[in-house]
Amino acid sequence: MKKIALFSGIALVTMAASAETAQPMDKGAASADALTETVSGLDAGLFESFNHCEAPGELQKHAGYLAKDLEFYHDNGGVTWTRAAYLANTQKQKITGSGSLNSESSRSERTF
Repeated sequence: MKKIALFSGIALVTMAASAETAQPMDKGAASADALTETVSGLDAGLFESFNHCEAPGELQKHAGYLAKDLEFYHDNGGVTWTRAAYLANTQKQKITGSGSLNSESSRSERTF
């Protein structure tokens, strides 16, 4: 009988400990969902502003997503060392259609 009582006591303690550790996981999942939502929103804004940067105000909106010390590495165009140069190249390519970026081929999409 003592073995059953001891086993029952261990089982209850184990279940209580499991219930306590399950709650932080739920908070972690909610936190991960909030982070995913934030990152997805910022990602969508970045690409939307890039894809429409020929429209008034969109290039400046796009610039708002970029780090001040941006270094941009493009597989075809090579490296752009400054944020200002990146924005100038983007404006030139999107508005004039010059360079490797033009109309439909300059559209960027999120992939993940």
